[in-house]
Amino acid sequence: MERLEHIRTRLADLGHHTGDTALALCSLHGFHPDVQQAAARRTDLLLIDLATLYGDGPAQGLE
Repeated sequence: MERLEHIRTRLADLGHHTGDTALALCSLHGFHPDVQQAAARRTDLLLIDLATLYGDGPAQGLE
């Protein structure tokens, strides 16, 4: 997440509009509980696992 936040900040510094940008993390094996908790608290973070990718489960985040 920190790396994606840094990239978003750099893009904003370059003049790109990033106000509506969502950060998406993808995983083959699920997410660590602290990442899931962060997604539950944030409105700009989306977690995508294999079940989500193949339509067998909801995406986490962006609440």
